[in-house]
Amino acid sequence: MVAKILPLFMVLFVTSCSNDDNLSTWDSLSGTWQLEYYDDLDEGTLSVPKEETTVLTFANGTLAGKIGFNTIAGGSYALENKILILSYGITKVGGSLWEVRFRESLVDLYTERAFHIPISLSEDELIFHYGTQSTMHFRKKD
Repeated sequence: MVAKILPLFMVLFVTSCSNDDNLSTWDSLSGTWQLEYYDDLDEGTLSVPKEETTVLTFANGTLAGKIGFNTIAGGSYALENKILILSYGITKVGGSLWEVRFRESLVDLYTERAFHIPISLSEDELIFHYGTQSTMHFRKKD
């Protein structure tokens, strides 16, 4: 019974976010984003090596992507007041230090079966805010 109610809740939640204030953000978020660097108060700026690709693709409420050798599949997203709500499955093949860093950076933002990530968004930059003063910076690829 709970399994049937949850998808219905997600459909209602996603459609409830379609007011004019969120529409421009939805449109700006659509596309493919590549993680370029982390900015951390303690460690400074850490550029992600080109061979350690982390790419997220957002389109019409669905999420796909790659984190190193691992694939994100069956993902979905919603926006609510500049909070990106992500839910996805991921393969678990090996994992470089950069893949581990990505997963561990978001672990504290996981509640209610999804990641709730405060974001900043411009035309070509998406920033995930996590921790006290830590950010992940993505550039739009298309």
